Amino acid sequence: KNGAGYTAVEIIVVVSIMMIIFAIVLLGFGGLNDSVALNRSARDLAVSLRRAQNMALAVTGIPAIGNVVPPAVGIELTKGASTYLLFADRAGSRDNKYGSSDGELIQSFRFDRNVVVYQFFDVAGDPTNPAGGILNIIFSAPEADLRITDGNGNADPDWAKVDIVFRSPSGKEKTITIRESGQISVK
Repeated sequence: KNGAGYTAVEIIVVVSIMMIIFAIVLLGFGGLNDSVALNRSARDLAVSLRRAQNMALAVTGIPAIGNVVPPAVGIELTKGASTYLLFADRAGSRDNKYGSSDGELIQSFRFDRNVVVYQFFDVAGDPTNPAGGILNIIFSAPEADLRITDGNGNADPDWAKVDIVFRSPSGKEKTITIRESGQISVK
């Protein structure tokens, strides 16, 4: 017998061990993807909020709505949705909410990997259910003053600070805090 080489049993054992290691790595990778998607979604929303704030400060025409200078620019978030809207609250409506029939849409966004807006919390840390499950974060020109309203355009004094909780399909959560002072933070 020549002692060089491996037997079939040795090769099968090594391949089996490698397959088990790869399976463990791949199972853990799914959770990592959820965390990355959750972080990216929260950061993307924070950037979109800053973009809306900058549009209100710039007081210039917005090409997506016909180069009109809107009196306010905002973000519409819907509880349970994996999308959100950047909109201009046009002078004709000026109702502190998004109006699809008013030609106010600037851009629509989708969160990564089915991340959704899960819950809203008010200044006291209590869950809040705005009308229609919709929360609007609106910056008024020219100072970019912040207002937070519900789906009907109504504000609530308890919304001086709002926590927006995102949830991934695996149940992981991430929070963005928005204050009427204009501060936006991702936790």
